Amino acid sequence: MYYRITTYSIDPSREEDAYALADSLREQMKAVAGLRTVHACQTDDEGGTMVVSCYDNEEAAAAAQSQIQTILGTMAQYMTSAPEVTAGPVAWEM
Repeated sequence: MYYRITTYSIDPSREEDAYALADSLREQMKAVAGLRTVHACQTDDEGGTMVVSCYDNEEAAAAAQSQIQTILGTMAQYMTSAPEVTAGPVAWEM
């Protein structure tokens, strides 16, 4: 498995709208080949968001990036900071 962690901030006054848009994109995300799960988490920062995406492998994550960028692009209207991405394969699991 391969994980991508994307962090950014959302305008807190528009958070509900942002998650409603994410809900409307759910089927598009489910259609991304090799994408297993997506979890959006709120961080301690005001409006802070961390998205944890799990892919089958690094190749699937790389192949999906144009689709993911298109989907994330629709969320840009709610972002107050540019997304930052870190990624890597599973090194240990419980």
